[in-house]
Amino acid sequence: MASLLGATPCGSHTTTRHACKHSLNLRSRPTCLAAFQSNAKMQRRSVPHSSRAVVRAAAATQQNVKMPSWEQMHKQLTTQHRLESISPQEAQKLVKSGKFVLVDVRPPDIFEKAHPEGAQSAPLFQSVKWSQPDFKKYLRAIAFMANGVKPVEENTEFLEDLAKASKGKGVVLMCEAGGTTKPSPNFAAGKASRSLKAAWKAVTAGGMPVKHMAGGVYGWYSADLPMYGEYDKSNLGKTPNAAVEPKGQYYEEAQKALEQKRQQEK
Repeated sequence: MASLLGATPCGSHTTTRHACKHSLNLRSRPTCLAAFQSNAKMQRRSVPHSSRAVVRAAAATQQNVKMPSWEQMHKQLTTQHRLESISPQEAQKLVKSGKFVLVDVRPPDIFEKAHPEGAQSAPLFQSVKWSQPDFKKYLRAIAFMANGVKPVEENTEFLEDLAKASKGKGVVLMCEAGGTTKPSPNFAAGKASRSLKAAWKAVTAGGMPVKHMAGGVYGWYSADLPMYGEYDKSNLGKTPNAAVEPKGQYYEEAQKALEQKRQQEK
């Protein structure tokens, strides 16, 4: 898994969503696993030593520290750190400025299938390591599978992976649907998501500017911005947090996509 982190797309691909000689689908384009693996070493060298040192030190102190409750994280993100959530269009502008990098915190296998153009991978969670048995881990896995979600556990090397992916720049973090820190009648603390939890870890560790992309990868896709691979909307409801807005455009689209998926599986 580590060989894929912070990797870039195959150089033989073009740079637009609508043209790629390896794809018959004009709206998307595939990733190249060989190129991900071959470029990983070179990109690790490109991360400034000062940035690596700061994040490694933070990673060493946070590796065995459990993430607090979402309510606690939400309070710190909104009052102490004042995390900014930006639109996919704003995220694209920041990346083009050369000061920020898009970082996808979804699992590597999902990232490889489809991701926003130019995005780097730094997964917040990883597949459960069954070689390290734990009763609570089994119970958690059963709960995940009961809800149609692949069992995962926290990636303890996330901060180091993030440093490699950032290349010394600021990061715009995203997951499947983004979640939100905005309160609503049903969700006083907004809606938790992997990218918001990743943002909490990043701002707590310090060492780099951090922003959060509202709407996630789905929001980027819906805005018709450049994508690599064939995006699967049914993943919207198959996340540890099912992170979609309680109400609004992403919520309704997610429900429709899930219903279509259920009908196909019957």
